[in-house]
Amino acid sequence: SAGPWSWREGGNYPPLHTTVDTRMLILEEANVSSLQQVWRALSIKAVEQRLRLALSRFGLSTTRSTVEDALVDLVIAVEALFGTGATTEITHRVSLNAALFVESPELSRSEVRQFFREVYRIRSAIVHGDRIKPVQLKTRGTMSPDSVAKQLTALMKAALRKAISELHSGNKLDWDALLDSFLDGVPSAK
Repeated sequence: SAGPWSWREGGNYPPLHTTVDTRMLILEEANVSSLQQVWRALSIKAVEQRLRLALSRFGLSTTRSTVEDALVDLVIAVEALFGTGATTEITHRVSLNAALFVESPELSRSEVRQFFREVYRIRSAIVHGDRIKPVQLKTRGTMSPDSVAKQLTALMKAALRKAISELHSGNKLDWDALLDSFLDGVPSAK
């Protein structure tokens, strides 16, 4: 209840169980059909089941008051989307799946993989109370936690859109098949 809080020392605090978000979304007519298409895709059971946690945590990340909390939510979304259910080598598996799935004009596949590995390192530092070290990427240079969160948000937004589209089209998000497909296109060393 917010009652006791509003009377203490003249403060006017929101209830502890709510999130205050003052941003306003203005939807332009050109974006309505795109939004309707995504909404219809999300109503398909296979899409909903696979992406429920990823979409939920992605959405929560935008409401967090600290970049650290936002990063933790984003990494949960990453793991929900790119995880395989395995409990070992999570960083390796998730960063590999992300590198194969995420398309970025700014980052190569190897840089996407390195970025996601660094994201996991930051998440680990946050949840264990360690000092967060900046991320070093060849093409991006030194990235602060804030710039990492912005980059991760952009990559996850694109990945979630692609995942929704794939699932809506009846395709499965089969990370082993994606890896096999990628490896089929790589010339073998002789």
